[in-house]
Amino acid sequence: MSLQNNTINLQLILDKINNLPDAGTSGSGEFTVWGKYELAGDAGYSMSFGESDSTSATVSSFNDQHKRIIYADYAFDENTGIITLSNPLSATQSSSADQLSNYESYPYYYGDRSNGSTDNTVYKLTSVTSSGNSWSQTYTWNFDKAIVTGSAPSAGDFIEYVADKNTSAYPDDGVKDGYWYIKVGTGSGSGDTGNGTVEITLQTKSVTPSETAQTITPDNGYDGLSQVEVEAVPADYIGSNVTKLSAKTYTPHATSTHTIAAGQYLEGDQRILPVPTETKTITESGTYVPSDGKFFSEVTVNIPTGGGDGLPDVIVAGDTPILASWTGKTVSTTTITDTGLSITIPKDGTYRLYIPATKGSGMGSSGNPTITVYKNGVATDYVVSVTSTTPTTPYSIDVECAEGDVIGLYATGYKASYSTTSVTVMALIACIDR
Repeated sequence: MSLQNNTINLQLILDKINNLPDAGTSGSGEFTVWGKYELAGDAGYSMSFGESDSTSATVSSFNDQHKRIIYADYAFDENTGIITLSNPLSATQSSSADQLSNYESYPYYYGDRSNGSTDNTVYKLTSVTSSGNSWSQTYTWNFDKAIVTGSAPSAGDFIEYVADKNTSAYPDDGVKDGYWYIKVGTGSGSGDTGNGTVEITLQTKSVTPSETAQTITPDNGYDGLSQVEVEAVPADYIGSNVTKLSAKTYTPHATSTHTIAAGQYLEGDQRILPVPTETKTITESGTYVPSDGKFFSEVTVNIPTGGGDGLPDVIVAGDTPILASWTGKTVSTTTITDTGLSITIPKDGTYRLYIPATKGSGMGSSGNPTITVYKNGVATDYVVSVTSTTPTTPYSIDVECAEGDVIGLYATGYKASYSTTSVTVMALIACIDR
């Protein structure tokens, strides 16, 4: 079915319309069109009286403030849930005394105690009693409230369009023969071609997006929707299922890493505290561990100086440190860079060089940064590939050296797909067997 200028072309729905004017009899005519729908709602929609209550009042025969219109009968509309009272005792309000005398035959009244023209709350008198003298009597009204249960019927799934010359053949918006009908409009045309039009009223709606599905339908009084505008989702909207991470402070660990998982929304700052450091002076061989929660920023090793005095006659690589350099640095480029770490060899022999180092993290990394041993400013073939991100076991190389050789360390980061993996060289320690 197509819409042009807010009209429905009847030629396109002719096969769904019943009782169009017949060209064989009248040729053309005026008719009314309704939409026919399945009936939705609760079949148990009903009304009963319950919620018993009572009220008492002392009234004067000259000023009866509890007058009301009382009715003999009621009707319950199962389509709308409206209760209508009928057959009043009097067109004007009845006094308390009249209610006492007639409540059994006229038990119903509206909740506003007057004509009930806009009040659909209905009550049923179960008894009325009085006591006192003729000038001042106390009346007691006992009553039950009307209770409507179930869901009101409404239009369900669309079935077809129907048409009839009789403008009241179907309700404008209601139930008939177990179906719900909604009046579309009126029109005219020849019965065998249906070339008329039916005027309809369309509505434009604006919808606020939500996290749940919405069904958009026209309001009462409209036949359809001409446009539905869905408002934009705010650019800063964060869904209810997204994990929010509040502000947090992290203390560096010596042997483990902090991981902030992906897919979270950071509601507060994530602070990583600086690495706590301390310095250390070493005067003799041994194993030295920094204080709890700290790292060595500088270690000074005091060793005998001059001409190799105090060293073995033959220098062989071992695990006893004799000299070290601890002023390391981090290299974040792929250009080979001097780390500033260097030592001067005191005596000919083979030395074991221990190099504590770690690599940084890099996105898409498939290789490792390297450290190259330089001798007297010239690169050697001694190269270390740094594979670990934590300072666990230092890397070691046995190097043949001569007295006076200056041994230095140069480093270069590794270029990954999206970033450069850095390398941090912490120290250069020369060790021998003794």
